[in-house]
Amino acid sequence: MINSLPEKLSPNLEYPNCPLCGEKAFRVAVKNIAKNHHIVRCEACRLRYLYPRLPESDMLKLYENENYFSGEDQGYHDYALEELSLRKTFSRFVTKISPGICSARRLLEIGCGNGYFLAEAKRLSKVKSTALEMSDQSAEKARMHCDDVRVGGLDELGPDESFDVIVALQVIEHIYKPDGFVTTLKEHLSQGGTLILTTPDYNSPLRFLLRKRWPSYKFPEHVTYFRRSDLKRLLLKHGFKSVQTKSFPHAFSLQTIANHLGLRLPPKWAGVPVWIPWTSFVVFAIK
Repeated sequence: MINSLPEKLSPNLEYPNCPLCGEKAFRVAVKNIAKNHHIVRCEACRLRYLYPRLPESDMLKLYENENYFSGEDQGYHDYALEELSLRKTFSRFVTKISPGICSARRLLEIGCGNGYFLAEAKRLSKVKSTALEMSDQSAEKARMHCDDVRVGGLDELGPDESFDVIVALQVIEHIYKPDGFVTTLKEHLSQGGTLILTTPDYNSPLRFLLRKRWPSYKFPEHVTYFRRSDLKRLLLKHGFKSVQTKSFPHAFSLQTIANHLGLRLPPKWAGVPVWIPWTSFVVFAIK
C-alpha cells in the first residue's frame, strides 16, 4: 500500500459516483483504507469502489513514472522480484485455466507489464501477440516476448484492428470507466472471439481473513472492487455470451507476503514463489 502520493501528482481529489451505474448514494464498507480514503458500496448496484480518488490524469502519470515497477513508495516494491511467481501463475493460466489461448491466431494483452504473460503464451503457442503498456521501461522489456508492444492505452489501437482473444489480467480494477473500457474491448474483438479478464475477488475468504491487510487494497491504483456477479452483469449488459467465471490461483513471492504481514526475510528467500488460493477470479466471455 502506498503511504504517500508522489510529489508531482496533484493533491486534488475527486469524489465519484458509482463507476458502474452512476448512482450517487453509497455506504462506507471499509473506513480509512488509506488516510481519509475509504472503500464504499454503491446503494444501487452494490459495487465497491475507492472514495475519494485521484483524478485519472494524475493516475496515468503514476503508471508512466519510471519508478512505478521498482519504487519503494509507489507502485510495486520490486516487480522484477515477482518474475518467477508471475511466470508460474501465467504458465498455469495458459495450460490449465485457459488453454484456448494456445489455438488463437491473434492475441491482445492490455497492460502487459514486463511481458511475463506474453512470454509464457509465446513459449506454449504460436499466437501472434500485440500488447499495450503505459510504462516505457516495461514496454521495452516486454518487446523481448511480444511481436508488437505499444506504449499507451486503448487509443493506440487502429479502428479496424481485431483480435481472436483479448486478455486484461488484473487491469479492470484500475479502470475509472468500466463501461467504456468493455465497450472498446468488444469493438476490437472478432466475432466469436473471447474476452478474458482477471481481477481480485472482493468476496475472497482471504479478504475477510486479512481485513485491511488484504494485498488487493492497493492504494491509490485500485479504484474498483468486483465480485463475480458484478463483472458478469457488466459483460452481459454489453451483449457478451457464455459468460463464465473460475477461480484464478496466483503465486506471489515470499517477500511480497512478508511485506504485507510486516515480517523480515533473509534475502535468499525473497523471490521464492508461494501459491495463494482465493485471491482472484477470471471471467471468460464470447462476443
